[in-house]
Amino acid sequence: MPFVKSLRDVRVASLKGYIVNIKARTPTEVPAIILDEAMALGCVVCDEKGRIAFDGEIAIPELKDDDIPFLTEEDRKDPEKLRGVVAKAIAKVYAKNERSDFDKNNVPKPMAVARLVGFQVTGELIAGIVETLQEQGN
Repeated sequence: MPFVKSLRDVRVASLKGYIVNIKARTPTEVPAIILDEAMALGCVVCDEKGRIAFDGEIAIPELKDDDIPFLTEEDRKDPEKLRGVVAKAIAKVYAKNERSDFDKNNVPKPMAVARLVGFQVTGELIAGIVETLQEQGN
């Protein structure tokens, strides 16, 4: 069974017959059949130690800021480079796990990501990357 965690207490009540209470910031095992419902309530997939899983791999808990490459104006025009750098910043925000860096849907706020990448990032870009990462994790 996969583990999930959330920044707040969450109760996942499923029509499939499962009820799971997830304590804030505590890795909790959930049946795979209700993983989508837990994620819809703002939970993220993690390992038993609480390290966030992205793209089937566990995010490094303490990424250094210099692990996020600097993008020039020209580099930012390349969608692949832009998404790659923003995805690394998102992983760092999730690994840091500061409540103030997330919105009510447990998606990193644009300002939290912008502090790491050094330029403004839209909420739509962040939400799209988070959605892609969650889909790849399933």
